[in-house]
Amino acid sequence: MTNAGSNRSLRTSGASEANSEKNVVFLRRSDEDGTTKNLRLTFDCYSKTIID
Repeated sequence: MTNAGSNRSLRTSGASEANSEKNVVFLRRSDEDGTTKNLRLTFDCYSKTIID
C-alpha cells in the first residue's frame, strides 16, 4: 500500500445513522490499486445547527 494519495478517492456510501447524541457516518475508501476499505466514523454531537 502506497501513501501517495494522488489517485485516492473518498466517497460516502450513503449509509448514515443519526441518534440523539451521536452521528455515525460510514465512508468507503478506494485506493489506487483497487482495494476498498469501509470506515466507520462516530461523532459525539452536542451542538445544534442554526439555519438563518
